[in-house]
Amino acid sequence: MWDRFTDTFLLPAEHAVNTALRVQPRALVLLEPLAGKAILIELDGLPPVIAVFRTTGIALRFPSETTSGEVDAGVSGTWSDLSALLSRDKGAARQFRVRGDVHAVNHLWRLLESLWPDLSGPLAATVEAGRCVGEGWRVLPPPEQVAAFVDGVDRLRADADRLEARIRRLERGAA
Repeated sequence: MWDRFTDTFLLPAEHAVNTALRVQPRALVLLEPLAGKAILIELDGLPPVIAVFRTTGIALRFPSETTSGEVDAGVSGTWSDLSALLSRDKGAARQFRVRGDVHAVNHLWRLLESLWPDLSGPLAATVEAGRCVGEGWRVLPPPEQVAAFVDGVDRLRADADRLEARIRRLERGAA
């Protein structure tokens, strides 16, 4: 289901975060308390993502149907609220909903605040690409509907070919 988002959203976001972690030594220290944790991140207009933290970086993946027991915490809100929050607008923090391990979420906020100067540009571009793909995802019909349409066109084409052959036979018989 999320295949379209993997290349345009998930992999670039993961790469941006891990690159920012490599260039900021302090960030690796902030990453340590999150090692082994999984946090579900839900931003309006984008697919939900699970961030799995390691001592050397993060791995991002899309949730499965059995995800609920695999995450330690969850945060949800809008990209604008996240951007405002990480730009030190503490009023934006009220807009985010937090579930589960609040300490892990606090560590996540500290980590993201330290990375934000390096991350805001690349992630904004990644989020916009994800939104574009998301809009396309909602506009395009499901694959089953496309397959049914193509089958119908094939049947119509075959019927038209048979009708044309029959008309030619009738014309030859009338001549």
